[in-house]
Formats: sequence, structure tokens, C-alpha cells
Amino acid sequence: MTFTADELTRIDHDDDGLAHVRECARHDVRFAFDRTIVSVRFADVEAAKLHRSRYRHMLSQGEPALTLSIAARGRETHFWIPGLAAYRWDRYVLAPHALSFLADAVATTHAFESLPDTIVLHAAAVASPAGVAAIVGTTEAGKTTTSLACTRRGLTLLSDEFCVRSPRGVIPFPRTLNLRRGGIELLANGAEPGIPLNGWVLTHRGADRPDVGFDELFGNWRPPAPGPLRAVFLVVGHDETAQARAATPAGLLPRILPWSRMKARGVDAARDLLELLQSVDCFDLTLGTPDETARLIARTLATAANPGRRLPDGR
Repeated sequence: MTFTADELTRIDHDDDGLAHVRECARHDVRFAFDRTIVSVRFADVEAAKLHRSRYRHMLSQGEPALTLSIAARGRETHFWIPGLAAYRWDRYVLAPHALSFLADAVATTHAFESLPDTIVLHAAAVASPAGVAAIVGTTEAGKTTTSLACTRRGLTLLSDEFCVRSPRGVIPFPRTLNLRRGGIELLANGAEPGIPLNGWVLTHRGADRPDVGFDELFGNWRPPAPGPLRAVFLVVGHDETAQARAATPAGLLPRILPWSRMKARGVDAARDLLELLQSVDCFDLTLGTPDETARLIARTLATAANPGRRLPDGR
């Protein structure tokens, strides 16, 4: 059964009216990013275990800046951030994995929208010593497969889902990855043993693999320091040959704005995102094979970090 966070209903609430959520949601999972700590509290112990596993590289014991509590009453499940927002799900009883998925969508959205001077793109983020590239696209655009292929070209994966650009630079968001069998097969084609990622994909072909940790894929992974955002790629399709065509910030803005999260709203949000795009190199990206696309991204990122060395035709 499929579902999306858009199917949650935002409800008017007073905090006293949701007291049962506070009382029932006793299983706490806390994670940290960009010096911000988020607490997600579940009534369902299995959902809490899944969430803790998903955020195992980001767990924290600090004081949370935002707390989301989730509890069910009959067929209704409430998602509640005291003093900020509440949501209701009443279509059917949610399984633990669905509770964790929806909790993640609510918690990250409100956390990202609470951070001053921070813009979050729905994008994979890969880094080199020269800077960071964001690969923006839909859930099934190929961001994860492409970003993992980039690590075979010497880049470092910061996240396959969120490019968090803060005043300190782009920070890692190492939530675990969900790898689909098709992406694993693409990465396995031509992979040779010798590095942890290749060994992992060669031994996990043929099935979807949820909740894969950075340590499983890369060995002794350590989060890098924040780096400057240098290039933004918007995935626009697939072809036999990978291509990166230069795009204008104004042309990219309306297509990327729906995939961004920030504290600003409306015209102010568009202005802030345009300012960000004007500070980087912008491209429409057509995906080829994962490794060919990764080589193109690595070359283009190196060029974006050194404006005097332009590659012909934006490639």
C-alpha cells in the first residue's frame, strides 16, 4: 500500500487537546544536524527502533530544539509539534515503517523551515576538496545511484536526500539510504572488488535494500567538514550519454523552488533561493550510465571551483 506525507491532514489544535499524544509517545529518538537537535517520540516501540536505525549515524543526547510526538487513538494517528503544528492520519492503521516514514517527513520539514539563513534542497550532495555539488531531483530520479557512483570518482557522499546549505557551508546529513534493486544492479555492472562500495553492491544484487548505513557502503566513514556549494544539477531525464547543459539561475529557480525548504516564505523564499543559485554554477543534467554521469559531475565540479578553466559546451 502506497502513501505520501501529502496525505496527512493539518489540523487546528490546542496543546491540551493532544495531551494523550504526549502521554503515549515515550520512545524517544534524537538526532542532530548543523548544531540542531530534533527529538521524535513514538508510542510504537517498533517504529522507534526503525527510526533509531535510520538515524544511527546522527544520534544525539542533547536538548532538542524541536520535538515531534506521534501516537494513535483508534484508527487515527496524530503527529504533534507543541506550539507549532499538528497533523492527523485517519485512512488506516499505520505500520511501524509507515509511522517512521511520515514522522521523518514532518520532523525534517519543520526543522529545516525553522533554521535561519539555511536553504535545504531535495538533492543528493557530494563533495570534493574544492566544494560541493547538489543533484536535485524527484524521489526516483536517480539521485542515490548517481551520488554513489560519484564516490567511485573520488567524491564524498554527504547525503542522498538533502543538501543542507548553512552559513558554515553544506553540512553532512548521513541518514541511511534506501537502495532499490535497479540502482544496485546499475552500480554492480562493471564494478570490481577492492573498495567497500563495490564489494557491497556485488553481494547485494537482486533485491531492494532499505536502511543501508554509510559505514556499510564506505567502511570507516567519518563526516567531512562543511564545504562551499559550487554547483547545482537538476536531473531532467535519461539518455545514452550523460550531459550537463548550463542553465541560468532565473531559469532554474521555478523548477527548483518546489524542492527547497527554508524559513523564508513566498517572495522572500524565491529571492533567497535565486541569490543562492546566482552564487553557483547551474546545470540541467541528463543522466547516462552512473559512472559516466559521475565522471561528468566530478569534472564539472572541478571547473565550477576554478572559473578560469571552463569545459566546452558546459560538459
